[in-house]
Amino acid sequence: MIKNTSKTANKVFIILLIVSITLISLRLTTTVQIIKQLIYSFVVPNIKISSNLFTKSGKILSNIANMIQVYQENIELKNEKLILEQKLINYKVILEDNIRLKNLLDIKQNKK
Repeated sequence: MIKNTSKTANKVFIILLIVSITLISLRLTTTVQIIKQLIYSFVVPNIKISSNLFTKSGKILSNIANMIQVYQENIELKNEKLILEQKLINYKVILEDNIRLKNLLDIKQNKK
């Protein structure tokens, strides 16, 4: 398979080389100008299309990277939320104990 693609690439290179040498060696006659315009009309839009594809694929990759980053942040925030919820539960237990102990102290102080 690699040999086929390299053979194809070699053939395309040879064809382009022959066309280039032919166009360079000939003066810019009307026929050559027409051929030049045809080649230009096929090449330039393809360059623009490929440029747009690369630009859009870059945006897609950027979006995927952002999605991964948001997912990781989401996991971190969920873990932080669990820690804070546990701290809140502990705080409520400590507050209840504190209120109970204050009530016990009030009862002892009232008895004295």
